[in-house]
Amino acid sequence: MLTGRAERVRTAARLLREMDKPAAAGQMVRTYDLPDGVKADSARALLGSLFPGEVTEVQNIETRVTVTTRHQPRVTSYGSLAGNRLIVAASPQDHTLVAQALASMK
Repeated sequence: MLTGRAERVRTAARLLREMDKPAAAGQMVRTYDLPDGVKADSARALLGSLFPGEVTEVQNIETRVTVTTRHQPRVTSYGSLAGNRLIVAASPQDHTLVAQALASMK
């Protein structure tokens, strides 16, 4: 049960709906404290530019080449309700890059 100001309850409900999706194989969820003065939206924009959402796969099966492009974000991020933390779903390797990118925003 959520209680509090109407806007914060709506924001929490939206965040829960967005996060209620199965994680991709090999992904884990971590939270990051954002540097002072950095807004969650700015951090999400940075991560979105560093981890493009399109994946291109090339398959060569018996001399037939197939190229498939699909939208699958490598890194998914959400801002906390207070806006001072970032919730990130990514592979362990990408979490290393996420930590470095957020540290560079100081």
